[in-house]
Amino acid sequence: MCLANIPQSPFDINLQPDASSSIKVFLPPTAKAGQPVKAVIICPGGGYSRLAIGHEGNDWGVFFNELGIAAIVLKYRIPKGDLSLPTTDALNAIRTVKKHAAEWNINPNDIGIMGSSAGGHLASTIATHAPQELRPAFQILFYPVITMNPQETHSGSRKNFLGENPTAEMERLYSNELQVTENTPQAFITLSDNDKTVRPINAIKYYMALQEKGIPASLHIYPSGNHGWGIKPSFRYKDEMLAELRKWLSGNPVHVLITAGQSNTDGRVSNRLLPYRIRQMAKDTINYLSGKYKYCRMAQNRVDGQFAPYWPLDKNKNPKWAYDAVVYYMMEKAVQEEFYVIKWAVGGTSIAYPNDTAKGAFWSANPKWLSKTTSTEKGGNSLLLSFTESIDACIDQTLSKIKRGYQIDAFLWHQGESDYKRGKEYYDNLKAVVAYVRTHLSGKTGKDYSKLPFIFGSIPKNSRQYNADVEAAMKRLAEEDSNILLVDMSNGELQDDQVHFNEKSAEYLGKQMFEHLRTNLKLND
Repeated sequence: MCLANIPQSPFDINLQPDASSSIKVFLPPTAKAGQPVKAVIICPGGGYSRLAIGHEGNDWGVFFNELGIAAIVLKYRIPKGDLSLPTTDALNAIRTVKKHAAEWNINPNDIGIMGSSAGGHLASTIATHAPQELRPAFQILFYPVITMNPQETHSGSRKNFLGENPTAEMERLYSNELQVTENTPQAFITLSDNDKTVRPINAIKYYMALQEKGIPASLHIYPSGNHGWGIKPSFRYKDEMLAELRKWLSGNPVHVLITAGQSNTDGRVSNRLLPYRIRQMAKDTINYLSGKYKYCRMAQNRVDGQFAPYWPLDKNKNPKWAYDAVVYYMMEKAVQEEFYVIKWAVGGTSIAYPNDTAKGAFWSANPKWLSKTTSTEKGGNSLLLSFTESIDACIDQTLSKIKRGYQIDAFLWHQGESDYKRGKEYYDNLKAVVAYVRTHLSGKTGKDYSKLPFIFGSIPKNSRQYNADVEAAMKRLAEEDSNILLVDMSNGELQDDQVHFNEKSAEYLGKQMFEHLRTNLKLND
């Protein structure tokens, strides 16, 4: 990435040798650091006879840049009956942005298109007709011309785009409400009820076509304003419209959870004892070794950044489950869409080092020690580095490529048994682990994760590895930080080994963790 060579924004790039078509690029300051940014290609209106390049074009640059979004204003050629001119220019604009995506720090998978009036027709044409590799990730349409049906269209736009005497076939082909498919991108559509220039039926029919195909769409109709307001201050509903657009652009990013700990997180309860509704998803109904959740995608103790459909297994692929299997099941029921989990759990491991109660792998965030070791995956002793390297790989290889973006919602944790001989150090040690992960995520993503919810459970008092100092440390951390949320497991039931949760306690911990998660995320019951 060669960010140092980015020209001063805004800058122009010609799409045609004679400069008859060009783009003006407005890059946000965030394009020079952090994760690649979203971009939107803006097509001004003007009835396909001129371009309203100001209030429907360049004037949008500041708005999008303040949201951390690159704005690329397209000056397209007037068709005069040759529709290939503006459509080719729009496609070339997308190609150009993709070509320079690394240089400008733009996410090539998150380039959308926006258009007003006739520019809305051009934008929706690209959204419905472009080849898949150039199909925009989203579309934003202001009082758009959509149909070429002479009874409902804007006659000037139709004539200038299709020519004087278009065939019925051409009218149908570029009536974009008839061209919506399952591959059409999601849409934000806005207009005025009293628009006398482009009839509202254009936008409404397009919205209905999107709905019929199951494409997410947001329709906003304001009582007045007529036509052509763009981002003009004189539009009475400007502030409301921009607020709705901001909200839509922020979207609902994909949910991500990170989970870590030792054996009670890895899983030590037989899958034969899974809660009934989870067992119903199994393919193997003897040992419950195989099956899959509908929406949960898991990267468990892996460093390749790839996810797979989740089924409860421990890190060695044995049919064993932990509390988190319940969390993910309840999460599925609440969000009803794909979400991701990055998990790193190894039994018999402590935070404190050296520690004869641990198996040579430690969660310590001590900076001096970390500087002298490497991750366990690289032959070292640090589980914390293994965990963060797994997170980084998942972000780089998968999460950063999700068009909607992603949000890490919470850090789930259960650990502490193996620290029972170093209990007086546990407060400082666990506090440092939480701070390390939060800081690492903030640096990696460019987002503020300093208040990332940390949800964990205590250790039952009947555990042979119970330590009162460890429990006191957990309670103290939860009292000091409102985003550290402790589930009291002091009366939890254990298996015969007097260390690992039985099925009743594992299910209870999972349910209580999800309740904290649900409250923080404001999820439905």
